[in-house]
Amino acid sequence: MDSIGNALLLDGVAASGEPQVLVKDQIRVHALSPNPAQNLLIDELVELKTEIESKVGVALSSASKPIDVYLFKDELSFREFTAQSNAIFSDRRAFFVRSKDALSVYGFWGMRVAEDLRHEVTHGYLHAAFPQLDLWVDEGLAEYFEVNPDARGVNSAHVRLLGELAQNRNWRPSLQRLESITDPTQLTQIDYAESWLWVHFLISSPMGKEVLKTGLVSAGSVDRVPWSVEIQRLMGNVEQPLLEHLTQVTQHR
Repeated sequence: MDSIGNALLLDGVAASGEPQVLVKDQIRVHALSPNPAQNLLIDELVELKTEIESKVGVALSSASKPIDVYLFKDELSFREFTAQSNAIFSDRRAFFVRSKDALSVYGFWGMRVAEDLRHEVTHGYLHAAFPQLDLWVDEGLAEYFEVNPDARGVNSAHVRLLGELAQNRNWRPSLQRLESITDPTQLTQIDYAESWLWVHFLISSPMGKEVLKTGLVSAGSVDRVPWSVEIQRLMGNVEQPLLEHLTQVTQHR
């Protein structure tokens, strides 16, 4: 058994033998000891694809590339593995890695496992269908879909952060600034929050949703114009409407 297999465990009870791989749709969960909670989680991750398709208006069903989910038995095992092989993610509870041949999610079985996996598996679904996504929209969508579906994409932590910043006049939204960031390690909490806000804003209107859909479909094409340019062309100057949207979300959450 490899080092991942030795550390993988979902139910917190030691098990022997080779890791089992539970497959449903694109999701392949690698575990030593299956349990009912795991099955419920897999079902939720499968349903997540339909949720993404519904919100962004783009079919992901044709993306058949599997998403391998590796869950460690506890945070300690996860941290030990991450320190040895993916130190860049040492401060994360979970992370997504895309290689030439695989889409992989790593995390551990804990209190926030559902949130963590919804975020990272969203990356998996998006990269399976659109390999060349801009970083801000990739993270913005993941932040949108990590919350429970009942929250309708409202990420309360981001609402609080941006609301405080806007009230103190310490922040103004700038999609051009976000577009300039290409290294995930350079993203700050404000960047994650603003990326989420742009995505939530676009999904919340028919025109914005069409812009999002068109941008995703054209991702990677040589003649694709920047998101900020296309939004300006189709929706005008949206800085003030974006701030008003934040206010509305704050009042109704």
